[in-house]
Amino acid sequence: MSYLFVALTFGLAWALRGHFGHEHGAAWAGGLAALAMLVVARRSDLALRAPIVASLAGLGWGVGGMMSYGLIVGYGRASDFPNVFYGLCMLAVVGALYGFIGGGFLGLGLESTGESPVEWPSLLTQMVAGGLLFWWVLVAQFGWLMTPPRSELWAACLGASLALGW
Repeated sequence: MSYLFVALTFGLAWALRGHFGHEHGAAWAGGLAALAMLVVARRSDLALRAPIVASLAGLGWGVGGMMSYGLIVGYGRASDFPNVFYGLCMLAVVGALYGFIGGGFLGLGLESTGESPVEWPSLLTQMVAGGLLFWWVLVAQFGWLMTPPRSELWAACLGASLALGW
């Protein structure tokens, strides 16, 4: 039942995100989902860190808000198999990048303690460098465009995700 509460909270917040826009809306949804998770956990040690954990989850999900996915939803609604296949596969890629960065920041926020803090300056520097490098190679050099003429920052999010995982 607790999974359902968190899922419904996240789903409702994601539906409302359209009223706030890209990064702001995704951050709103990520922060609310983290707060719902902390409410369900019923742990006093996590409740004390709720503002920090929710902020980190919002920041992580907000990073994904840079990616454009409206056009690939349109591909997924096409009437021919190649376009539908492309659209749904690219939605899976975008969704995975959203979840990896948002969930990664949430997890690091939960794990970071006074005894073993996360080295945020180093991590964020590596993520920015990975994002810039992947965008430059995949989009600027190879011309791999997922959502032309919209933003191609999926490549930057891919590089940031790989740096986060590293």
